[in-house]
Amino acid sequence: MQTADVNNNRGYMSASEYILHFGLGDVKTIDSIIVRWPSGKALKLENIKTNQVLDLNESDSKFKLPNQLNQNSQYTYTHEITDKIGLNIRHQENTYDDYKKEVLMPHKMSTLGPCLTVSDVNGDHLEDFYLGGSAGQSGQLAIQNQDNTFQLKTIPAFLQNKQSEDSDAVFFDKDGDGDMDLYVASGSNEFELNSKLFLDKLYENDGKGNFKDLSSELPKITVSKGLVKAFDMDGDGDIDIFLGGRQVPGKYGKSVPSFILLNENGKFVDRTATLCPEMTGEYGNVSCGNYTDIDRDGDQDLIIGGEWMNIKILINDGKGKFSDQSASWNTNQLSGWWNTITATDLDQDGDPDILLGNLGLNIKFKASPEKPFYVYLNDFDKNGSWDTYLGSYDADGKLYPVRGRQCSSEQMPFIKEKFANYESFAKASLEEVLEGKLDNTIIKKVNEFRSGVLLNDQKKSFKFIPFPNEAQIAPIQDFVLTDVNLDGKIDVLYAGNYFNREVETTRSDAGTGGILMGKGTGEFTELPSYLNGMYLNGDVRKMKKIKIGQNECIIVANNNGPIQMNIIQSRK
Repeated sequence: MQTADVNNNRGYMSASEYILHFGLGDVKTIDSIIVRWPSGKALKLENIKTNQVLDLNESDSKFKLPNQLNQNSQYTYTHEITDKIGLNIRHQENTYDDYKKEVLMPHKMSTLGPCLTVSDVNGDHLEDFYLGGSAGQSGQLAIQNQDNTFQLKTIPAFLQNKQSEDSDAVFFDKDGDGDMDLYVASGSNEFELNSKLFLDKLYENDGKGNFKDLSSELPKITVSKGLVKAFDMDGDGDIDIFLGGRQVPGKYGKSVPSFILLNENGKFVDRTATLCPEMTGEYGNVSCGNYTDIDRDGDQDLIIGGEWMNIKILINDGKGKFSDQSASWNTNQLSGWWNTITATDLDQDGDPDILLGNLGLNIKFKASPEKPFYVYLNDFDKNGSWDTYLGSYDADGKLYPVRGRQCSSEQMPFIKEKFANYESFAKASLEEVLEGKLDNTIIKKVNEFRSGVLLNDQKKSFKFIPFPNEAQIAPIQDFVLTDVNLDGKIDVLYAGNYFNREVETTRSDAGTGGILMGKGTGEFTELPSYLNGMYLNGDVRKMKKIKIGQNECIIVANNNGPIQMNIIQSRK
């Protein structure tokens, strides 16, 4: 589907052309054209031949479309109710300049939050939520009232730990007493290597929503983390923890370990070296993951993704020991900047499929299997600081630096000496720029920036199917699954942006949220934006389903901004 607007009025003594141009490639016939006039009247033409100019008049319009700006319209599948929940809660990002140490990193790594998790914490059968804090801001617990409003509950233990940054969080029953305890992973880029501020937090619930700090009982892991998942790995009936290592502070792209913590009589013990030895080394930059029974043998397997990572399929032997079988499942070559992973059976064939949120296509960075997007990592000028150098293929098939001479030489002064002018630098390939400096260089690549689905073909293999183009205009940071049109097929609500790009790259801010209507085959069509009722244009990080009273809703967490709440209006 293509859309365009005509507005003749511009600035003083200027106007836009009144002819709209649509590029259709080899298409011979258009299914339909819908024209909406400012009055609300609409004209629909069907089965139109291409390669012609159409002269259209409002007087020929026979019907009206619903007002797409009316978020409370009876026609939309959601509408915003943030002002009705009685709660003013926001994430407040602290000030930190990532680029002071690393001029050439593609985006900030200190603004990855907030995290968000939902559960009933006080046993009143109403769902509550925890919103993670940035460094200097404590996490916040919002309790749902009987009248469908929320109120903040002060938890002293949260305030005591506010200097660290919450990178992910999960409610789970740690001790099998029937209430929801809370694990909060710590991360970010602003602290020193191995800082105690990277230690995670564990809070025990008394069943009434009061939390006691038991963090001292956790293993002392001072890695900056990006993911926590809680599930029974070893089949003993209690809940274990997976921690995804995210980054090395001040060294963009350098891989870090991940961790498996087994619940042994209520105490968490690091068993990574035994259960998945490869995680103990430079495993990756994990930002997302999930668990499901991929091979349908009765236990929970792991799917892991991250920045500059392929999708990892880790198969569980039933006792918590994981083996990487990405190659046999056909995901070992699918590398991206993955933000979120959700597993469900999309095509109703009995096995799990995987939804993947990625960077999208609305950015200057380009990647494909034939022409991947690269990063070269090292201290190239031997001055003690970490250097990040991005590379992209040009039309001539050569790998060139993405960043310009000015920024490049700020990080690595030898570039200005080696290339006396902009012309000589512009003609140099990336390896010519770094000639003689590539020893011990870490090289990573991405070959897919599209978001999409891994469809399980029941032959121990996944096939990647990208989402429609409308879902590629911004990063997808999170998914919510539901059935908005009550046809028995899974539909997908998605949202995402990322504002904090480096100075030479436009921020990712085109996302307003969307709904992908499931066909029951693993493929989707995009619901027109005027019908979805969503306007999630903030710096979205997380989106979760939450039940308010008897209504299914979504809660959206924005970086450095307030939460948003939308009610889902499922209907045929």
